[in-house]
Amino acid sequence: MRDTRPEWTGRCWLLVGVLVLGIGGFGPLGQQAWAQQRESPLSLTVEGEFTSRNVEEHGPALPYNVSGTADSGRLLATLAFKPIPQVTLYGVGGGADLQIDEFDGYSANMDGIYGGGLTLSTDIMRGTMLFIDGRYLRSATEATSYPFNVPSQEKITLNEYRARIGIRDRHFAVSPYGGIQVSFVRGEDHVNNYGGSPASFDVEEQDTVGIFGGVTIPLDPRGRVRFFTEFDLFDEYAIKGGLILGL
Repeated sequence: MRDTRPEWTGRCWLLVGVLVLGIGGFGPLGQQAWAQQRESPLSLTVEGEFTSRNVEEHGPALPYNVSGTADSGRLLATLAFKPIPQVTLYGVGGGADLQIDEFDGYSANMDGIYGGGLTLSTDIMRGTMLFIDGRYLRSATEATSYPFNVPSQEKITLNEYRARIGIRDRHFAVSPYGGIQVSFVRGEDHVNNYGGSPASFDVEEQDTVGIFGGVTIPLDPRGRVRFFTEFDLFDEYAIKGGLILGL
């Protein structure tokens, strides 16, 4: 059998070297370089996201509320502008699909989603920032569903409202953040043929209060390119990740 120890020894030393250089980036000299980061007043965020939350619908045509799990995969682009360091205005656009098996097997391909929001932030101590964020998203998808085992065209429009309050730590190059959020869904489910006639139902969330957390990692000393990943729990269950580009 060929002796692979020299090969693996070389790889280990290479790994140690990479770790030393990486840790050095957070040492005194590295901290000086990373400390020179300046957020651009204009930025573009590109992200992928999967979100799942419990919803229910009700209306005159339903004898009782119907609960379901709304699963959505999303590709979003966010253009943000900081007129002053404490204020960020942003617009969101992209595509989203939607699947709610409990709503007569509803499964829609990717369609448009858009919205926007506002973030207010302030430093509460050296290297720690408090922020408040409000966001609105609107999506409209269409699919063929099968109420009463009869094919019908169905359209679900969702309006999503979310408010957050959180803290971001900026002592190091890696910037963790997290906090509490409150979110609402107000939507409409329109079915062309529900038992022989058109019908509309209201769609709402089942849970409103949750938490979120994430981390932002700069990929260059100037902080012009950053990677981020984030999760949401309880009101919705979501995981997302992407790149933030300073323009």
